[in-house]
Amino acid sequence: MVNKKEKFLIVSLAFLLAVLADRISKIAVQGSSLPYIKNTGAAFGLLKGFAPFLIVASFAAIAVLIYFYGRLPEKRILYLSFGLVFAGVVGNLSDRIFLGGVIDFIDIGFWPAFNIADLSASVGIGIIVVYLILSK
Repeated sequence: MVNKKEKFLIVSLAFLLAVLADRISKIAVQGSSLPYIKNTGAAFGLLKGFAPFLIVASFAAIAVLIYFYGRLPEKRILYLSFGLVFAGVVGNLSDRIFLGGVIDFIDIGFWPAFNIADLSASVGIGIIVVYLILSK
């Protein structure tokens, strides 16, 4: 059985490491000659010009995550995934609020550019999906 302290520690550590990696990478790319884009939309550049909606949607996602925090099953892997998803939402929300758009800089050619926050949220959601499939 996982106690509340361990749960908080796992979620917090995953969150902090992912947010720090996201923020440091965005600062580094902006201060370099590396290419990056400021995405004023959502994933894949959708919803450009809808920044207020995206900000409200991000706060709604944070509220949902906070609601489900207390209801997470006692599984360390889910605590890790929760922290990663939470970090992804917060990382991109802070860009939208303070920079007017999300800084995307990882470009692998066949996929739209993304960032560490996107990667964090995607990995976290992927872990949850795999857990749900395997737990049935």
